Amino acid sequence: MGSHAFKFGGEYVKLPVFYANLNTPGAITFRDDPSVIVNNTNGRYPQGFQTPGVVQAMTIISGTEASGESRKAWSAAAYVQDDWKVSPRLTLNLGARYDLHHFNNNCCQDQNRVGQILRALGNPNGFGPLPKSDTNNIAPRVGVAWDVNGNGKNVARASFGLFYGTGIITSVYASDYQSGPVLYLTKTLTTSTYGVGQLANYVYGVSPLPDGPGLAPAQFPAGGSTAGNWLDPNFKDPLSANYAAGFSHAFTGSTVLSVDYTHVRGYNGWRTKQINPLLPNPANPAGARVRPLSALTQSAFGDPSLFAGVSILDSFNLSDYDGVDTHFERRFGTNSFIVNYTLAWARGYGGDADFTTQGGAIPPQISSVTGGNLYDPWEWGPTSTDERQRISVLGVINLPGGFEVSPNLTAATARPYTQFKGVNPSQDGNLQILCPSGNNNDVGFGAGQVPCGVNNARGTPLINLNARVTKNLSVGPTQKIALFAEFYNVLNRANFGNSYFNRADQVATYNKPNGYLGGIGSTSTIPISFQVQFGARVSF
Repeated sequence: MGSHAFKFGGEYVKLPVFYANLNTPGAITFRDDPSVIVNNTNGRYPQGFQTPGVVQAMTIISGTEASGESRKAWSAAAYVQDDWKVSPRLTLNLGARYDLHHFNNNCCQDQNRVGQILRALGNPNGFGPLPKSDTNNIAPRVGVAWDVNGNGKNVARASFGLFYGTGIITSVYASDYQSGPVLYLTKTLTTSTYGVGQLANYVYGVSPLPDGPGLAPAQFPAGGSTAGNWLDPNFKDPLSANYAAGFSHAFTGSTVLSVDYTHVRGYNGWRTKQINPLLPNPANPAGARVRPLSALTQSAFGDPSLFAGVSILDSFNLSDYDGVDTHFERRFGTNSFIVNYTLAWARGYGGDADFTTQGGAIPPQISSVTGGNLYDPWEWGPTSTDERQRISVLGVINLPGGFEVSPNLTAATARPYTQFKGVNPSQDGNLQILCPSGNNNDVGFGAGQVPCGVNNARGTPLINLNARVTKNLSVGPTQKIALFAEFYNVLNRANFGNSYFNRADQVATYNKPNGYLGGIGSTSTIPISFQVQFGARVSF
């Protein structure tokens, strides 16, 4: 319409089956590395694995598969956009999008057993209205592109937009499991310190397994020490604010350089908080730790061991990403040469910026009934995928005799990981190693010491070289055959990335690699060793 180009659209998605399945035989966690236990190197295990107290934690599951579905799940979205050609040299992009995500188990959240119990206790995490789908997810977007000289050689651009994230079923299935007619339950037994706690006298391989939650339970069993999962009543959809600015310059018709800066601020990041950790008993600080909800469940139900840990999925995390992307491209004849370079910082509370899941954040160092000290200085740090610098060089080179070579080199600085000194006695994650605090005040970790921070250490840099060699053959007027060989990880380099053992109390493996970038279960395309494959393509 004149200088305006309007676009609009929408979608509706219905998910009759929105399901997550979980099967596990339970788990036993030992207090130390197996080599320490077998050899009794710390003097605690004179009978090896049959020493009482060798088991630190044990989880036992209910014996029947339960439904982990979000029933009546659906979503809807709509957008409108105007690409406005203000002048031959200036274009504006104006738009807005609306999202409504109804993926959580909104039909049955009132049946979640943890929510029912917390409401009966008057706990803030269960009291008040049930979680509801956000209905105010209006996301404006604006962009501008300016042809500086009017000949397309110099273009400046900038943009801003809000984006609401779409959650995934694995973020809420734990609470869904505890909302159906049959529950999937986990009984958790622990020892807070060596020789103190529920498993202090348990002898591995000798003592009988404790009773579990039972078969097909419909309620939390009395005295079951059951792990609970629920949503915060003010649970929201995650949101990011994206800012970008860039400039590109065409030197000739075949050479271009562009530089772009991007800033992303993440709000309402989904993250689990533990509201029932093992805390020191105020009446006996040196004795066994207690769970803060025990006194309340004792008063209301006559059962101090109704709950083990209680995990609450909430939307409170913050994150930042800043990156400068440089792209250079040169084409000459049938050859091409491309260089991409990124200088970036990715960080967030708990070392997590993936705001639509709940499992990536490192638990806080100080635990509490409200979820812990989530915003202490050492809780903010780089994410596990934070690469300060990354460069890739690739090209296509035509050689005499019908040969074509396409090399591809990628190098990146090391990704971070967190070094821990051992398990947090609250049974909510691990304790970070300590670093000097810069003063002599005792802040609760030792005189003049504080945690070193999330993702405080770095692994090994990435260097990966791939190449493709092609021999082109003409076998007719229009028929061609291309014979090629593709070489991956030509340097046969072990790219460990940040896959390192990180427990200082497990001396035998501490800071040693335990995997590769691109290893089993990874979505990375980086092979863990040199590989080659051969093929052919026929064109006609």
